[in-house]
Amino acid sequence: MIHFRVLTEVDELKEIACIAEDVWGVNQGIPVNLMRALATHAGVIIGAYEYDDPVGICAGFVSLHPRTLWSYMTGVRPDKQRSGIGTGLKWAQREWALRHGFEEIHWTFDPLQRGNAHFNLHLLGATAASYVLNFYGIMNDYITGSLPSDRMIAQWRLHDPIVESLSHGRDIRSQMPVPSSDSILLDMDEKHLPIVHTLIDRSFVYARVPPKLSALPQHQNEDAAIAWRLAQRKTLMPLFERGYRAVDFFSNDSFHGYFLIKPS
Repeated sequence: MIHFRVLTEVDELKEIACIAEDVWGVNQGIPVNLMRALATHAGVIIGAYEYDDPVGICAGFVSLHPRTLWSYMTGVRPDKQRSGIGTGLKWAQREWALRHGFEEIHWTFDPLQRGNAHFNLHLLGATAASYVLNFYGIMNDYITGSLPSDRMIAQWRLHDPIVESLSHGRDIRSQMPVPSSDSILLDMDEKHLPIVHTLIDRSFVYARVPPKLSALPQHQNEDAAIAWRLAQRKTLMPLFERGYRAVDFFSNDSFHGYFLIKPS
């Protein structure tokens, strides 16, 4: 049985600190002394436990520009991933934020990571309208590797009716249109490399996300990853500048990509 609790004591923070290294690699976590300060004065640390065994962490701190809760990390032990624990951590974080008067939670995510995009936009109902180049510098972690750490910023509007419905296991969003050749701005060829089409002003567009880059032949990994990073920059940054917002993530057997709309 999984349960979640807010952590403040040094011993429990030490116990949960290893989760981040399991997910992202050595030296990618938060030092316990800093976690203690965050947990008691500047934010919140939430642990996920299977009975008494720590399996996940969600850490956030107060942001002033604008005043939001900034969710610095959410991670689940690799052997417990894809079991709903990450989603549970975020809903627990939302409950804490609402009790403490926050209207929104923001965080970064790698736009190349299909699972994160689906999690943030589709399962949680967050949206995104900004793309930041190399946000953390070169991280050399298990996930980003030596790629520039480009990030999209998720905006989670905690009182939004869509978010509220998702928190109760319902989805009030209209079904997304099926992607078609005239609505896919960023697509993929038969070698899994990106194709960027000229933007035609329309009410919605799709920007495809590749399959896991680790699934490509080893000698193609680095070149493919760089190509996709540059293609997303070329596609998403102009879209956001023109007022588009990524509001959901489309996923079926043949297509995975961002669903972006332009406000009327």
